[in-house]
Amino acid sequence: MNIEYIKTVLEFIGLLFIPVIAWVLNTINHHSKKIIVLEERVNDSINRRLTNLETKFETFDKKLDEVNVSTIKVANLVDAKK
Repeated sequence: MNIEYIKTVLEFIGLLFIPVIAWVLNTINHHSKKIIVLEERVNDSINRRLTNLETKFETFDKKLDEVNVSTIKVANLVDAKK
């Protein structure tokens, strides 16, 4: 094999594959940015839902405490009447 032939083949391969590799890397970079934005949106949505659930549970706990206090007051009144 002639060295000039090998050099020509390698240059041809370089002409074909270097732009393809650059395009693939650029596409990966572009998609990774989109994935990061999507992840941020999903995290924001999850945080909003968790905050909403926490608020509902806090409200539920307050209502339970009110019911327990009312039950204790009624039980004390019943005991006092005996």
